[in-house]
Amino acid sequence: MPAALDLTGSRYGRLLVKGKSAEQRGKGQWWDCLCDCGREVVVSTGRLRTRLRPAQSCGCTRLERVRKTCIECGREFDGLAWQHYHSRVCFERARRRKCAE
Repeated sequence: MPAALDLTGSRYGRLLVKGKSAEQRGKGQWWDCLCDCGREVVVSTGRLRTRLRPAQSCGCTRLERVRKTCIECGREFDGLAWQHYHSRVCFERARRRKCAE
């Protein structure tokens, strides 16, 4: 059986692995991570090490991208409740604008 991985101190995008989590949410190993924005999250080994859509942050990068796109679109960004619907609208408008240029 392979030796257990110790990811403590490793960096994945904006996430810094602090250590193994006491909280287990299913199969596999879970890690306490600290995002550069200051938020703490629990992430599985699989989400950290996968090549296909790995965990890169606590979710703050998506908010930053949505906020930036909304500002470019001329809409006001007012938080999480607003982002789900309007981020799609703004992303589509930004994509169309780039295609037209």
